[in-house]
Amino acid sequence: MPSSLRYLLRPLSLLAVGSALLLGALVVGETFQLVRRAGEWGTPMQEVGLVALGLMAAGGGWLLWREGGGYLRLRRVGKLKRALKGEGRASQSLLEGVQRWLNELDRVHGEPLADALHRTRSALVGQEHVAPVRRTIEVHLLPALDERTEKEIRSSALRLGVASSFFSMALLDGVLTLWFSVRLVRRVAELHGGRPGLVGTAQLLREVSMAAIGADLSQHAADALSTRVGSLAAAAGQGLVTATLLVRVGLWAQSVCRPIEVARSSVGAFVVRGAAHQIRKGMRGGVHRAMGALRSESRAQI
Repeated sequence: MPSSLRYLLRPLSLLAVGSALLLGALVVGETFQLVRRAGEWGTPMQEVGLVALGLMAAGGGWLLWREGGGYLRLRRVGKLKRALKGEGRASQSLLEGVQRWLNELDRVHGEPLADALHRTRSALVGQEHVAPVRRTIEVHLLPALDERTEKEIRSSALRLGVASSFFSMALLDGVLTLWFSVRLVRRVAELHGGRPGLVGTAQLLREVSMAAIGADLSQHAADALSTRVGSLAAAAGQGLVTATLLVRVGLWAQSVCRPIEVARSSVGAFVVRGAAHQIRKGMRGGVHRAMGALRSESRAQI
């Protein structure tokens, strides 16, 4: 049996393909329901509804195609990841691969990561073994890269959560989550200077499909509960659910795109880190404002 066919019969591949097919079936089924409802509105509204649905389908398809194409055009990081797992003397191809990766990060990030990239390049000078190279990247570069990635995940989750709370249509909520998920996967891969191989992409396909399905089904649940808990509470709950689903997608993308593997963070730990970061930021801002006020008062007294 060919190796490609053996891979397609693995549980992960079957789950990813099944999730994508289920998502497609849900989208097609709910689209048919919407078209049937539009037929009951009368001729003018029916035409408006169908035109709106066509525009949504064309725009959504174009956005997904653009994000997916951007993802597939990225360089794969699998070879670099496998090389950095090794021990012993670093090969010339590994050192050249690391330099190409650093150059790509420099192109993508620019100034925000310039200091970390400079420290990394300086520390890599003269390194001839894999372990020191790996340790240099882990110490000098990956903390700053992880911080930028998590900032991107938090920002995307917040935007999706707010957008989801304003819409009560399950189909639209699922499509929004699908688009945000594909865009976040592409963005996280871009921030890491490359995308995973076939296995990592299958994992991301599974997570993206499950996020869109979860958003669609949770909207149905929110609609059913709105009569009991209130429409405002149901909308807030729906926004929280979709944001959590997107965070999970982003953490999976970070895990498979990272050139040096680390245990995937849980959603709870991610939220705690984000809260701690905001608290530290607020405290630093408060201290700076207090020191500025004291200096101004001192100058005024002089």
